[in-house]
Amino acid sequence: ILNAVDFDDDKEKLIKSEKSFKNWPNISPSPMEMIKARWCRTGRITPDCTSCLYCGIEYHDWNANDNPLDIHQRLSLFCPFARSSHRMYSSSVPTKPIPEVFTKEKIANAATEPNSKLIATSASYYSIPEHRQTSLNTFPGGLPRNAEEIIRSGLYCVGQSTKLRCYNCRRSFNNIHDCPSGEINVMHRYQSPNCSYARLLPTQSETTSANIGDLCRWCLTNSKEIAAYPCMHLTSCTSCSKIVNTCILCDKKPQSFFRLYV
Repeated sequence: ILNAVDFDDDKEKLIKSEKSFKNWPNISPSPMEMIKARWCRTGRITPDCTSCLYCGIEYHDWNANDNPLDIHQRLSLFCPFARSSHRMYSSSVPTKPIPEVFTKEKIANAATEPNSKLIATSASYYSIPEHRQTSLNTFPGGLPRNAEEIIRSGLYCVGQSTKLRCYNCRRSFNNIHDCPSGEINVMHRYQSPNCSYARLLPTQSETTSANIGDLCRWCLTNSKEIAAYPCMHLTSCTSCSKIVNTCILCDKKPQSFFRLYV
């Protein structure tokens, strides 16, 4: 039967397809559109070169208006997937409430791990971004040009000087405000490698490579609101999290998803 699909095998192909679109170069068609049509990115001929995991048909040079499923059906009339009902599965990764993801035991254990992605609540006055912003009012010569990056990196102004201090690791930095745009936290992490707060923030290169924005990395349409545990990557909208089985940034299968309120 030409249009029969082994759906147990299809689940494995679905996961393989997901992982292949980690660095998909196009905005449209989106990774989710490509996955639903069971294309798998190979990069064999061009960066957006893809092939079908069922029939092996290949296609590249995708345009913004292309419909991946229509093209698949047109190019491969006898592909078992293209002729099937195009079934999509529920994700094998559960979405849980935050208290179920971050139990007291997990938080306690994380506090003893040097590379933990959880950070304990701080009693420091300057743990609040608004307080760090207010401290910069005393900065010599007025507000530094990269004040937003300084605040984001957990730094506040010490007295009436250019010395900045991290509320978390308590390390002081001289003239870090002179760093080029996007390099404040790079220097913070370099000079204070054990600062758990600085490690949680992406460097400029990580931000660029991850193409961080407000949109779901899978469909590039809805807002991101679902994060993965334990990698803590915020990449999915609610709809896509019900389908995908992996994290599009690190390729790993999460233990669970949780809604992040930002």
